[in-house]
Amino acid sequence: MAYVSHFIELKLKLLAKILNHFRPSSYHVYKTKDASNAPVLFFLFSIANGLGWLHYGSLIGNFNLITLNGIGLALNSAYVILYLIYSPDWTSFSYKFTALLAYFSALYYHLYWLSSHDEFVRHLGASCSLVNTVFMLLPLLDIGRMLASRDAGGTHLPILLAGALCSGLWSLYGQAIGDFNVVLPNLMGVSSAVACLIVRFYIRTAYPAAAAAAATTTASGGRKAKRPLAKKDS
Repeated sequence: MAYVSHFIELKLKLLAKILNHFRPSSYHVYKTKDASNAPVLFFLFSIANGLGWLHYGSLIGNFNLITLNGIGLALNSAYVILYLIYSPDWTSFSYKFTALLAYFSALYYHLYWLSSHDEFVRHLGASCSLVNTVFMLLPLLDIGRMLASRDAGGTHLPILLAGALCSGLWSLYGQAIGDFNVVLPNLMGVSSAVACLIVRFYIRTAYPAAAAAAATTTASGGRKAKRPLAKKDS
């Protein structure tokens, strides 16, 4: 029975992980063949952080961390490849990639060569947890925009729900194995997703006219409907 519940939990976390990586920006790049406004730096950081979690999982012998972060690495890498296919200029990407590689190389040199094995495991887990916490709190930036514009059209309900589900499962899992590095970022992820959902619901109920206008604009392909010109009397 314990094996069955563990298997179901792993499948749910796997599903939430996959749904959380199918971001609208990825689909937008594929659909429009335009990568000029794609947040490639975010996905590069996700790849670097995923490599850290993968190494951390291998050091502590956690199969779930290895499996799910391996899948996340594959999905983020696919997005970066998609960006490189449709990107008009690789110069900016090269600068970002080089700076990120230099930063994490220096971090790994400091953690691996200048500390003992136990300190390396502890510091690596804390570093990955800190970066993940920052990522999990990024949706809170949308709250100010939504309240100022009274428009929740920029938020994507499936992504918020998948993020809340993924973070909630990981938070419970971190508590079960007693790893605070897993609990902290995912607890922040649940909090930020729930906060965005509450604000989204508030705006759509308090300002229904604005929500309807945003839905009409989205349905018309992002273009506001133009009024027909009045005919002049001859």
